[in-house]
Amino acid sequence: MDYHQETELVYQIAHLYYNEGMTQEKIAKQLGMNRLKIHRYLEAAKEEGIVQILVINPLSHVAELESFIKQKYRLEEIIVVPALTKNEYFIRKSLARSASKYLSENIHDGDCIGIGWGKTMYETLKYFQSSRKISATVVPLIGGIGQYAADFQVNEMARQFSEKINGEFVPLYAPAIVDSESIVKALFSDKNFEKVSKLWERLDIAIVGIGGPIAKDTYLPDTSLSDNDLKILINKGHVGDILFNNFDKNGKICNKSLTKKRVGISFEQLKKAKKIIAIAGSLRKKEAILASLKSGYIDVLITDQIVAKELIGNKQ
Repeated sequence: MDYHQETELVYQIAHLYYNEGMTQEKIAKQLGMNRLKIHRYLEAAKEEGIVQILVINPLSHVAELESFIKQKYRLEEIIVVPALTKNEYFIRKSLARSASKYLSENIHDGDCIGIGWGKTMYETLKYFQSSRKISATVVPLIGGIGQYAADFQVNEMARQFSEKINGEFVPLYAPAIVDSESIVKALFSDKNFEKVSKLWERLDIAIVGIGGPIAKDTYLPDTSLSDNDLKILINKGHVGDILFNNFDKNGKICNKSLTKKRVGISFEQLKKAKKIIAIAGSLRKKEAILASLKSGYIDVLITDQIVAKELIGNKQ
């Protein structure tokens, strides 16, 4: 067999193995050779450059993205999670794993920790594990929503988190939205609510999600959000929210009357936290994430690679 014939044979074997997915045993049987010879031809294919195996590290460009975004938006820290799909379910899982690891490394004895709500927050706290007891105080940052939506039962989420670190849990027994501002004032005049409010004033860490644009099919079950409230938000250019503080693309509150019916931490109180950690990803939320960054609402962002590229591309 001359050089050209042998090279063609090596190529054909490599094609059958790598492109057609045939086993070495099947190739050997088809060509009337023993399996060891097929293996040698495959090794020769790599040595001669017929087969070039490219191993791509999904983290290879992440450091560059993180450095650029951190500087551009003056963040204390950013974690960009590799995203090999645009599927929100898988992105949420990846974000949650990275966020839980970050939290385990960045909460300390004596911390006062505020817990937000949402699907990503819920997944993060499910993944979270602590290898040590941490003498921290854990408090919800907003009231709950719905009877069956576990990811909006912020009291229960905060309680479970406090159990994992063996910390102290301070509950907030209230709905997130009530019928009027007067009810909010009445609730916070209660001594138990006063305790929560005082903790909000001295948060070391606030962990929040970022909600995307609201529509009629938005996943917010059993709220007091009226059709009129929804209409106002849409007309005012609503792009997202943090703890149901709804804002436009510039980070300005969209519906002040709705904000006054919230039972939760205000933006003014939230900004007093020493570190605000936001966990959010998927293209659906990119405008909300951008508005949060531009407005200085967050100190640490944990997001996905697809959104990170969009943030870099934004020239505003």
